[in-house]
Amino acid sequence: MAWRIVIIENEGKLSTKNEQLIFTNKKYTKSIPLEDIDYIILDNRQIIITHPLINKLAEMGILLMTTNKKHEVSGILFSYWYQYRKLDTLEKQLQISHILKKHLHKTIIQQKIINQALCLQKYSLNRYDTLMEYSKKINYSNIQNTEAIAASIYFKELFSSDDFKFYRQDFKSKKIYAINAALNYTYSIIRAVIIKYIIASGFIPYFGIFHKSKTNPFNLADDIIELLRPMADYHIYQFKDKLINLKYSKLDSNIRKEMHKIYSYEVSINNKWFALSSACKILIASLLKSITNNDYNMFLYPNDWRQTI
Repeated sequence: MAWRIVIIENEGKLSTKNEQLIFTNKKYTKSIPLEDIDYIILDNRQIIITHPLINKLAEMGILLMTTNKKHEVSGILFSYWYQYRKLDTLEKQLQISHILKKHLHKTIIQQKIINQALCLQKYSLNRYDTLMEYSKKINYSNIQNTEAIAASIYFKELFSSDDFKFYRQDFKSKKIYAINAALNYTYSIIRAVIIKYIIASGFIPYFGIFHKSKTNPFNLADDIIELLRPMADYHIYQFKDKLINLKYSKLDSNIRKEMHKIYSYEVSINNKWFALSSACKILIASLLKSITNNDYNMFLYPNDWRQTI
């Protein structure tokens, strides 16, 4: 399986030859085997990319992500053909029962809160027991309310301090704390990997389980990522003090590179460890199996993570 991420931050030209990704500018030329690449991020507005390369990336199922002036992921190129059993999967997704959706929703949010508790425990912070109790209190009628209360407790414990009160701001806020920008940036990396396997499996990405925004083309990805957000939070915590001191400053290149190290994490599913990309693939495959058999118990979820670098 492809294992490399490629971040292009310098002005130059991207092309392909002999199954290689080739980057050229006035100072040097570098090449990387395409078969090694999982995704590419274009983080410079002066990058030229050739059509043969774009076509090759689509053929091989390599994600190509673009960023805006704030260095946030703003677009994703995925393969139209890098899918299988498209119509079969589509029919199953459209026929998913309301009861199964409710079971999956409860399972995902319950495990999310458990993983939030685990994040606190890993850093020897307080409120682990509190969150575990909230995870046990979830029922089909109080999911959103319980999730919100748990999140408030969790983020306050994780990122607030005596002289800094953390607020989880919306991604679209005009003025956003650096720590929130780092969270959003890291979430977007994981989200893009999930989207890759959603598309590859033939799912309609905007048809979610419990996310239902009419303006969100990736509601289903936002369902699945809930399980992995605590892992991203865990990673960002390592840079908490630095990010708090940055206040509203933009994330510089070095910090963004640190955020990309989330890709090197391993995730535990059914007591087996998988690279993040493989874990996302397994989650989507299990979702399809769960829908096919109308059995929420077939849906797999992560219950631990570790950094391998």
